[in-house]
Amino acid sequence: MRPPEPAPPPPPPWEQRRQAAQAALDAARDGRARNRLGQFATPPALARALVRLGLHQLSAETPIRFLDPSIGTGALYSALLSEARGAPHRGRRRGRA
Repeated sequence: MRPPEPAPPPPPPWEQRRQAAQAALDAARDGRARNRLGQFATPPALARALVRLGLHQLSAETPIRFLDPSIGTGALYSALLSEARGAPHRGRRRGRA
């Protein structure tokens, strides 16, 4: 029998702020109302899984470019920052945000 996995460290301050913003937005409308408006939040666990899958496809030397035109509170970007620490990345902000 394997020993239990240690608890993950608390999220960094920027992630705590993002989670608080997401919780406030979620509390403002129920899920059906948000969906009718075209708002679909990506659960953090799914965002991390998607990022890990994508990073697995890249070599360690590949620069990471991130584009999410419907970024919302940034669950995917936050997952990328968490999963790709130390990896080279660059970005450009386009349009109004």
